[in-house]
Amino acid sequence: MASFLQADLDPLETLDLLAHLIGFHLTLYIYHRAHPEATSERHADGTCRDACRPALLVDALEGADGGVIRRASAALFREQEARILQKGRAYVEQQVAAWAAGVPDEDLVLRLDSEARAHFHLRGLSKRARRTFESKVYGLAEQHTAGVLKRDGFIAAYAESLTDLLLRDFRKNFVGVHRKLAKAVGFVAPRKGPGARFVLGDNLLKALTLANLPPGSGMTYDEFLARLYERYGLVVGPDEARQSGLFDRQRINAEYYSRNKDALLEKMKHAGLAVEYSDATAVVGPDNSKEQLR
Repeated sequence: MASFLQADLDPLETLDLLAHLIGFHLTLYIYHRAHPEATSERHADGTCRDACRPALLVDALEGADGGVIRRASAALFREQEARILQKGRAYVEQQVAAWAAGVPDEDLVLRLDSEARAHFHLRGLSKRARRTFESKVYGLAEQHTAGVLKRDGFIAAYAESLTDLLLRDFRKNFVGVHRKLAKAVGFVAPRKGPGARFVLGDNLLKALTLANLPPGSGMTYDEFLARLYERYGLVVGPDEARQSGLFDRQRINAEYYSRNKDALLEKMKHAGLAVEYSDATAVVGPDNSKEQLR
């Protein structure tokens, strides 16, 4: 915030860039909480920063490599959305298990039904979906009463049925909103259609540059990319790909990552966010920032 306030920007531009940065951080927060390694203990002691850092491959080549980076980035975006859905499923399962703890079998159905209606506001869902859910629960309850379905099996089946009921609404009102938010701030492209992948739009790139460089200072391009990975999990070049594990996971030739790195530098140079000197030194920041690095 201090960097933005000290920057020589038009007030409206400052607000616009801050809005992009806030939307970007909200998206990262969702990814952070949906990470498979995310636990309450790690969030409490701070170890979640390293354990839950995402690996988000930014496509700066825009298909100039034949689509290799683009396809890899799109696969990672789908992975993030799958993690969000899985986290939603796990949350429902945890809630159902907590509600059922210590409740006698004869009261189990009524207790779960009461808790689910209150906690998830089931009345807001469509009548057809609720009737389907209630029919499933009735069948499960009969099997449980007859001894065909044991207690643990009934609880698991109930949680699965409840998840199925909630999933459509969850996709629309959470996963869908996450996607719209990420696209609106220039973190995911295209704005419409399939093949969503991670990118850095002009305004978002400028916002991230300002957020990571105090006014009047500079850093080498390699340092800047390292900071983007350390802070946000953004992968651009081969060094970040190796550090994040993507290099081994995706088996993409290092040349593609190098070309991706060069493409982002060209974009930053064109936007006035970076300078490349005659000795091949690339610096992010104002034209005189190379002197400030010495």
